[in-house]
Amino acid sequence: MAQSATITGVVFDEQNNPLSDVNISSATNGAFSDANGYYALQITADTETKITFSHIGHKEVILENLI
Repeated sequence: MAQSATITGVVFDEQNNPLSDVNISSATNGAFSDANGYYALQITADTETKITFSHIGHKEVILENLI
């Protein structure tokens, strides 16, 4: 069975304010940022991963080739 890892962070808007309800997703899991912009996303460890950040009214951001 593959081991998992947790990616954590904080999402900010253009004015450096924490952004809530951002959808953060990988191919296998998803999470939402909380009222303080904080998120924790479970991914498969030691596997190339693509993470997508999306929020209504903001441009989608995709981070690729993460290991």
